[in-house]
Amino acid sequence: MELTLHIGAHGTATLTLRRYLSLYAPKLEKAGVACWTPPQTRDGRLAGVMGDPGRASPARDKLARRSGNRVRIAQYELAQTGCDHLLVSDDSLLGGLRENLSLGAVYPTAARRLARLVDVLPQVHTVGLAIRGYDTYWPAVIAASVSRGVPMPDAEHLAHIARMTRTWRDVVIDVVRCLPEAEVLVWSHEAMGGQPQEVAHALTGVRLDPPSQPVRLSTGPCAAKVQRILRDSGAETDVIGAEAGRFAPFSREQMLAMRMTYDNDINWLRQGADGLANFIDNKASRSVTRTASHPDHSTAARGLDREGNPHDGPEHAGPHTALDRACDKGIAGQTP
Repeated sequence: MELTLHIGAHGTATLTLRRYLSLYAPKLEKAGVACWTPPQTRDGRLAGVMGDPGRASPARDKLARRSGNRVRIAQYELAQTGCDHLLVSDDSLLGGLRENLSLGAVYPTAARRLARLVDVLPQVHTVGLAIRGYDTYWPAVIAASVSRGVPMPDAEHLAHIARMTRTWRDVVIDVVRCLPEAEVLVWSHEAMGGQPQEVAHALTGVRLDPPSQPVRLSTGPCAAKVQRILRDSGAETDVIGAEAGRFAPFSREQMLAMRMTYDNDINWLRQGADGLANFIDNKASRSVTRTASHPDHSTAARGLDREGNPHDGPEHAGPHTALDRACDKGIAGQTP
């Protein structure tokens, strides 16, 4: 059975995509595609796999082995109904927003999380990853976090985030390190966040109709809303900035540096990503027909070790279903 992982990232219209997949579930099932989203991935079937990768224990390992058995049984049962493709979509497979904010890096434990997942979901054929400009991603992360009671980062921590010691390029490398045989698809939120039909086609190979209403993507969280949350919590609000009414806690110089770093990520992807990933922001790559075969990654990809990223650090986040919803629904700005 073909297995596809859609691992996020948060704030890249993932909730919109899952609603869209749910709407077209009958057509996907008819085409032999089953979808697992957070209601399934967080109902216990992946117990011992998701969450803090540093909390290893014999009990958790036992849960993970049982989860692996449950997944294989589920795949067998799906195959009996004619299903030959399983799509698993959950941002938490990659990491958590609180962890990102605490360590000031994009998904610093992604390698360890995915390495643990591979033991439960073997033979992954395709991995889908959406990325987003840091100048809108980080304000959304901060706004989502403070809305859940996390303290507003101080100027020093904001400066640490803006220096971008870890980028989306590092995340892509982590994915390839853990899943060297899988095809890695990457797209930008800016180009495809409002086109769930194109993302669904890339992930499933099934051509579906466009949404009945255009998907509107916001430029970022509202500054007044974030300031009100901070004021109500008794926090200082003099660190709050605004750019055209949007929450902008970073200086203009920091925002410019973030945009330049993101441009470098996009250029790297457009130039072939050293053979590690396929960038699907252009029409030609969107129309390509996916198959179950795997691309032969470049020598650079095959030579990556699986020791984890040097930026890996401890996990600080607990379950964050509500946090995901806050970022996707209220702050990342997609309409249903």
